[in-house]
Amino acid sequence: MRQFRVRVTAGAKNDYIERVSEDMFKISVKTKAKKGFANRRVRELIAQHMDVPTKDVLLVRGSDTRSKMIIIYNSIK
Repeated sequence: MRQFRVRVTAGAKNDYIERVSEDMFKISVKTKAKKGFANRRVRELIAQHMDVPTKDVLLVRGSDTRSKMIIIYNSIK
């Protein structure tokens, strides 16, 4: 299990993920922050970046804010 802090910008021009440090990401998503769609896209981007299934990426804090806490349950490659 790994824990990451994430800073999200919703409604951006492009989807983008940047690993700022060992435990922090900056992510921009094109999806608007409505009905959890941006959070879902954040989980998908992190899953792709870390090469794990999306179901193993959980949002544990910050569902309504730009600053989030993500936990990944799986072995990270």
